Amino acid sequence: MATPICYAELHTTDAEAAHRFYAALTDWNFKTLTTPMGAYTEIATGEGPGAGLMGTAGTPSFWQPYLQVADLDAAVARARELGATVLEARFDVPDQGSGAMLVDPTGARFGLWEKLQN
Repeated sequence: MATPICYAELHTTDAEAAHRFYAALTDWNFKTLTTPMGAYTEIATGEGPGAGLMGTAGTPSFWQPYLQVADLDAAVARARELGATVLEARFDVPDQGSGAMLVDPTGARFGLWEKLQN
């Protein structure tokens, strides 16, 4: 099975400024939602994987890719065996799927995503 990059998420110290910048730079469509974790902006890029934008505090801004996997728990376990640091082993997004946050052995952050099977 392929392991495509299925999503990209911008974690930023200034969500409003990032939104203005990317709206002026691209032809992306933005939809901001209110979630239990705060505001979250879904980005429709037109081609390629979807994206999201969210405000964060205490860390520099960064883009985080998500790799699509068939079995999240198995992929997290395998990444750990290969030297990854697991920041969050599982989080569930209702009606969407489940993800995990990791750091590879070189220090790069990435996510794993298991799409909800209908």
